[in-house]
Amino acid sequence: MVSPMMQLVRSACVPLALNAEGVREVAIVTDTAVDTPVIEALAAAAVAMGMEPTIVMFTPRHASGHEPPGVAASALRGADLMLLACSTSMAHTAAVRSALRAGVKYVGLPGISVDTMLHGAATADYALVGRITEAVARVLTEARMVRVETPGGCHLRLSVEGRSAFRLDGVFRPGSICCFPDGEAAVAVVEGTAEGKLVVDSSIAGVGSLREPVVLEFEKGRLAKVSGGDDARQFQCLLEAHGDEN
Repeated sequence: MVSPMMQLVRSACVPLALNAEGVREVAIVTDTAVDTPVIEALAAAAVAMGMEPTIVMFTPRHASGHEPPGVAASALRGADLMLLACSTSMAHTAAVRSALRAGVKYVGLPGISVDTMLHGAATADYALVGRITEAVARVLTEARMVRVETPGGCHLRLSVEGRSAFRLDGVFRPGSICCFPDGEAAVAVVEGTAEGKLVVDSSIAGVGSLREPVVLEFEKGRLAKVSGGDDARQFQCLLEAHGDEN
């Protein structure tokens, strides 16, 4: 019988294997809110693959996008591959942008836990994930208008005309980033075109798994109203605490 730790290591090997070319030094950057076995598994996987891991740990940031400490930023620039296994996302920080300019590969694992490493998307066939995301990205790139409708009441229209979509399938590509676990085709919506209602019934970054749906209403591309229960109020508070006029 395979132990839970061995299962974790096997899962941790996936993002490393997808990005192993040219990698010797791996910076595993994390914070004290992340499950310790996940970090140990990432380090063990790196060693098993002939890489040299260095772990840098700090106290959690208040929200996604907040900068890591200077010591952590320096560690990122000194690596071949950076694994950002933090409780918040570090993708859109000056520290990561600086490391990317220096040629360091980026893999983000924001909010990673033992559960998400052992179940769900982390267990997917990433060759298949790559083929699906490539196909969806091609459709989005060729599209002009997107309509999102669900049985839960979502009815949203937005333009993607002239916009190029890209793949997020666990593989780092220069000029972009990647995450794990993942499986996305991402595209920037044409500003000012989103109209309608988006019903979120799974999870929201910074809020977590939702106990009841959060309804977001858009007018001319701007969020006009947030409604729902306690989760909606928490999300509204996040926007007010960390947002701006946009």
